[in-house]
Amino acid sequence: MVFFEILCGIAAVLLAVYYYLTSTFDFWKSRGIRGPQPIPGFGNYKDVMLVKKHMADYLKKIYDNYKDESMIGIFTARTPVLVVKDPDLIKDILIKDFTKFADRGFPLNEKVLYA
Repeated sequence: MVFFEILCGIAAVLLAVYYYLTSTFDFWKSRGIRGPQPIPGFGNYKDVMLVKKHMADYLKKIYDNYKDESMIGIFTARTPVLVVKDPDLIKDILIKDFTKFADRGFPLNEKVLYA
């Protein structure tokens, strides 16, 4: 009986971890934006995280695989990331709607930048 309870506890923990890792994976699909299927724990960056591919090569591959899309939705682990390809949308984001997108992206360590 104790073995069954331990087994159920382990199964519940594994299910909770799996749900936590995959709970955001419908983010782009629900918004109608196409992208590659993410992998739990890695998102779409498995080969980059395992140092099999450089980030630039991976993004170029995704860019080429979705030629007809103006935007591509990918994931870094659990975090959704939007890759914008359309020059007009890029212009709107960087100029017209800059205040809405100013603090997005990768965090920088300013001590390193201004040392």
